[in-house]
Amino acid sequence: MYKNLGVEEPDGVVRWDLAATLISRIDKKRLIFDSTVIHDEISMDKITLGFKLISSVCAQGMSAQSVSSLEKGKNINWDTDIDDLVNDINKVCEILMTDTFFKYFQSWDKPMAKLLGNAISLEFIAILLEDWKDKGCPTVSGAQYKAFQRDARILFDRLVFEYSTKVWRGSGDSKMSADIKDWKNRILPVAKQEWKTFIEGALSGSYNGQPVTQKTMTPILYYYYSLKNIEPYNSSADKIEVDHIIPQEKFGGNNMANSIMKDSLTNLALLPKTDNIAKKSKALNEITDAWLKSQITKYEEIEEKDFGKYSDITNIEELKSQRGDLFIKVFDETRETVLAN
Repeated sequence: MYKNLGVEEPDGVVRWDLAATLISRIDKKRLIFDSTVIHDEISMDKITLGFKLISSVCAQGMSAQSVSSLEKGKNINWDTDIDDLVNDINKVCEILMTDTFFKYFQSWDKPMAKLLGNAISLEFIAILLEDWKDKGCPTVSGAQYKAFQRDARILFDRLVFEYSTKVWRGSGDSKMSADIKDWKNRILPVAKQEWKTFIEGALSGSYNGQPVTQKTMTPILYYYYSLKNIEPYNSSADKIEVDHIIPQEKFGGNNMANSIMKDSLTNLALLPKTDNIAKKSKALNEITDAWLKSQITKYEEIEEKDFGKYSDITNIEELKSQRGDLFIKVFDETRETVLAN
């Protein structure tokens, strides 16, 4: 790395090295961070993220001021504390990966940082470390171990809800700093009615008077499939994309359907990239490939006998009713069960 940067390599390990390589030392990193490695390329984003991760845990914030405080802070023993931090994060990730919900979430190969952003992901780690230590650092299955897993699901649920309802709009520095300082109150379930109100709005295309977007709906889709214990058939070989069930082109200048429904939860689903490319802008009844039909049935949960009906944009309210029943049930009954166990 020093050679590629054109900087003289120091003798031995220095503090900069510890922060710069921190993300690469986290096992199970695909749960939270993007671990894609491009040889001979230096990722300044990952280097910066390492510094922010240390400051989030040690200084309860990721702002430039928080990161700068690490240099003068006397509460860090650089000889041991960063190694201990890596070990603790790896233990926490290992515990999460024995949990059914997080197994399904990771199967979609969409790290939290890519789905929700760095600030939310750093808050997730920092709060879970606090909670894990508060519970006595459990490493084997037992009451505290299971309680920690439950807390992690509750925190994940809250962070997805806040991202999708735009609570994190603007700078995340001050919010995440305040959240970490008040971490116990972050591990409280979002009220069932709040989720129901949001999902109903998202299905119609707007929430709190503002149109929903594909960006804010994407985490809801990944969360939905994970709650239902649905996994992609081969995420390691094929990336996942968001598909518009009724093609976006159908909404342009069409008075037969409200354009706000284009990016609504009603009209979005996850689909393997190869299948999404094959589908392109085709209506469901224009698809002839048997494999693609089966993937749409699996991931978009529409029976082949209904392809014709949901190819007609004038039937979008029926599509909303059909998919709405699925989403509302999952974010009511299934979610409550997952967060309680």
